[in-house]
Amino acid sequence: MIMALYRLYPPSEAEMRIRLRRHGRTRRPQPYENLFQVTPTTVKRDSFLMLLSMLFLTYWIICWISIPTRASFGYLFAFISMLTCVLGSSFFVLIQHAVRAGWSVIARRSAEFIMETVSLFAILFLLVVINMKDLYIWTDPSCNFELASIGMFYLNNVFWIIRGIGYFLVWIISSKYICQKSFNQDQAKNDSLSITMQKASYIFLLLYAYTTSFASFDWVMSLQPHWFSSIFGIYFFATCFLTGLASICFIFLLTRVPSNTNHMYDFGKLLFGFTIFWTYIAFSQFMLIWYSDLPEEIGFYTTRSNTEEWWRMSFYLIFFNFIVPFFFLIRKDNKWHYGPIFFMSMWTLFFQFIHIYWLIMPILGEEKWWYSLDCDFSAMMIVMALFIRKIIRSCRKYELYPKNDPFLEESLKCEKIH
Repeated sequence: MIMALYRLYPPSEAEMRIRLRRHGRTRRPQPYENLFQVTPTTVKRDSFLMLLSMLFLTYWIICWISIPTRASFGYLFAFISMLTCVLGSSFFVLIQHAVRAGWSVIARRSAEFIMETVSLFAILFLLVVINMKDLYIWTDPSCNFELASIGMFYLNNVFWIIRGIGYFLVWIISSKYICQKSFNQDQAKNDSLSITMQKASYIFLLLYAYTTSFASFDWVMSLQPHWFSSIFGIYFFATCFLTGLASICFIFLLTRVPSNTNHMYDFGKLLFGFTIFWTYIAFSQFMLIWYSDLPEEIGFYTTRSNTEEWWRMSFYLIFFNFIVPFFFLIRKDNKWHYGPIFFMSMWTLFFQFIHIYWLIMPILGEEKWWYSLDCDFSAMMIVMALFIRKIIRSCRKYELYPKNDPFLEESLKCEKIH
């Protein structure tokens, strides 16, 4: 399968890169045809995707009418899954600007395309607000007496909506500010824009850290209002950054901009490192809750182990989200090539989405939850289609890499540091 994916790129260049790498050098491959250019073939493909998404939308509406609670949870799963890609990519862009990283300039535009889609999710959030009474039990007035001990002030409908608006305002303002300045730099070389983006990134990083943590509390952790975890914010951040890295690799490889194998090696190291980081945070949360064994804390894991299917999925997550990526990426050869990194980025995205499904769907308490997987799948396809469509439009509208960035040449000559 890896070799099939590897055929996306000419093998002759791969052989040359291997031979040159043995002597401590790499060769930059030539840029290939932009897959996002408007051609009769791409127009037909876009029309087909739009038709397919409309069919999924129709089916999901039917599910929403017949089983509104299950459809609402399926939509929340799709919304959170794709939003993690956006937030993770935003963190990546802001960090690269803050430290003035040179190696990542060639790939940063792919992350900016993903970052720019946050305005789409502000619109999609409206449907979460509409269905919040089906999603969150604390919206039921009869539950107020039970929630008094953990703060009725924080968990109430109006304040929850206001906080959500605040999160998206921060994300939209930061994405528009950073992305527009980066796009404007393509029109006229202006090194001062890089300094401006660097200074702004310090503030936006701090705001992103707070808003992402509180968004995870409001939209995911409050599904079980009597359960809380002091490290759930960093747990959610680890998920965001890992899915963000995987989505950046995916888009970056599809754009086929000029790059070399050292970029693949760097992304491979980042995927490897944050896979371990995500596992460390997930295990730390489990260990602390298991060790304390407090009734108000163990509910998170008892909910996800009360049926044999959820219990099995918990172990599958350990295997597919840690063991497989760990032993795959620990091999140096797998981090040098386009094919293996492309494969691992898709693998990471898929199984992190399964992880998010595991975070959200057990709250329903359905024993035979797999009977309505088609409803969840249709919601995922709708959000994913809109997300991809937005990225494709950006790829056609702007340059695929920041051609006037002062660190572009350094990025093109990126070399491995031993």
